[in-house]
Amino acid sequence: MDRFKALFDECADDLRNYVYYKCGDEEIANDIVQETFIKIWEKRTSINWSSVRGLLYTTASNLAKNHFKHEQVKLKFSTGHMASNSTVETPQYVLEHQEFEHKLQTCLGQLPLPSREAFLLNRVDSKKYKEIAELLEVSVKAVEKRISIAIKLMMDCIGFKI
Repeated sequence: MDRFKALFDECADDLRNYVYYKCGDEEIANDIVQETFIKIWEKRTSINWSSVRGLLYTTASNLAKNHFKHEQVKLKFSTGHMASNSTVETPQYVLEHQEFEHKLQTCLGQLPLPSREAFLLNRVDSKKYKEIAELLEVSVKAVEKRISIAIKLMMDCIGFKI
């Protein structure tokens, strides 16, 4: 029990961020992390604790993939579109900030998944390339390439010229 609690305390925030970068929705990320720890708890007697971090990330990644496969099926059969309920008027600055935030999120969403994951782990979580390489189970060179691609695509999408 103590080992599991320590694992949760140590890994839950990073795992939630990892899943959030995959899905872009905080509630879904929290749900997937909870489900991941439930699965680990259920298998706690047969787990190799020396490699449990990798198991956590693999399980969370698989759960996220399954979630999106399910969402695609639901979307395929849905007929209605959700209407926006926000009609709040805001000052110019807030509007510009919201527009930029939307553009930023859109650009992030257009990044290839491997580049987006590496980019956000580096820029938001301040993870070093070596840490990212271990999490994603790729080489440091692959992480460098993914982040380089992400930066170039983000600059092009946002319209930033050097």
